[in-house]
Amino acid sequence: MHIKTQKAFGSWPSPISAELITRAAPGLNCLQSHDDSLFWVESRPWEGGRNVIMCRQADGSIKDLLPKPYSHSSRVHEYGGMAYALSDESLYFVNASDQRIYKTSLSGEGEPLAITGLSLQRFADLIIDRNNQRLIAVCEEHQGEQEPENYLVSISLNSENPSVTKLQSGADFYAYPRISPDQKTLCWIEWQHPNMPWDCTQLWQATIDSGGSLSNKILVAGKDNNQSIFQPQWSPDNQLYFVSDKNNWWNIYRAENGNCTVVLEIEAEFATPLWQFGMSTYDFIDAQTIGCLWTDKGLWHSGFIDIPSGQLSEVDCQYSSLQSACCFQGSLYMVAGAAALPSEIISVDQQTVDSIYAPATLDLDPEDLSQPESILFPAADGQQVHTFFYPPTNSAYCGIENELPLVIALCHGGPTGATDSGLNLKIQYWTSRGF
Repeated sequence: MHIKTQKAFGSWPSPISAELITRAAPGLNCLQSHDDSLFWVESRPWEGGRNVIMCRQADGSIKDLLPKPYSHSSRVHEYGGMAYALSDESLYFVNASDQRIYKTSLSGEGEPLAITGLSLQRFADLIIDRNNQRLIAVCEEHQGEQEPENYLVSISLNSENPSVTKLQSGADFYAYPRISPDQKTLCWIEWQHPNMPWDCTQLWQATIDSGGSLSNKILVAGKDNNQSIFQPQWSPDNQLYFVSDKNNWWNIYRAENGNCTVVLEIEAEFATPLWQFGMSTYDFIDAQTIGCLWTDKGLWHSGFIDIPSGQLSEVDCQYSSLQSACCFQGSLYMVAGAAALPSEIISVDQQTVDSIYAPATLDLDPEDLSQPESILFPAADGQQVHTFFYPPTNSAYCGIENELPLVIALCHGGPTGATDSGLNLKIQYWTSRGF
């Protein structure tokens, strides 16, 4: 057994250097699948933060679909998020520098072609309406000093000069336009000032007429403006699901015959505050099975819900920071990380956990990395406050007997984000020094 050297807390030499902390590691997000390929967005600090759309093909090979200087990024609602869509042969994406929508080949060859003009409009949350050969997207239009206007638009794809047509308007904000698998129904969520999407949102659906217009609009959930609704999603058998906090926890519900029923009622969160488009915590393996992510006391978990029985089975894995759920070829894919693991893309099923894409490595002894403990403590007003506690950790040093370490307290910026247990070398630098 290795004997550690006693040394005053806060004075331990750290194996973590400033160079290691600042070393560029890509960000991963926005998973989608199409046919036999998996797609995601990779943010590259070493290219000035350029966001590249990556593709993992059926043979396991991985390629970059965006040539320099193109970069996937939307400025709708300023936070942006998912802003690309896939057809059988083409990729449509919002380009960072001019906020125009471009079309490029899924082969990654050739120069992207702009399909929208330079304008005061920004676009996000793109989806493809196959029957009407068009894109549907959230649009934000800026007019001088006036407040930007939000609405849903359709953008034709079968002409040399595609037109941008207003499809649905009237609310202050929109997100998650999604078409049912049978291509007959469109759903979306909307909300009004002064609400934030984690306060009150409404879920709507409408019939897509033969000419592409919307009719028979129905308010599915949120009538009393007392729910935060997140990620409406169609099942393979055309049932509409969504996450709602109507029971004080973000649980998954199903809408059918004018009623909304909870799929699984549990004291856990199957959503996060909606601050970027396309955020995803669940998807469908098939019509009977949901692959999902949820958080309990700040730690993320993954598993599967059997819809008929409402039973949840958890996957046992080493990851505790999970996002961007996407079901693909019978498995649940996600971006995963942990206190001692950089973010990577993994797949899970009922028996196995596989790493699919790990762009960063960490050359540190695991015994030099502090493992955060999820704890609660009472605030001055009696409410419980959640925190991650990182104990001092170093493979070569320990504190002097009967001496307590100095404590550093960090508060997250909320409410659009929360501290999670993913790798944070800035924190690990201090804990490895004995804080």
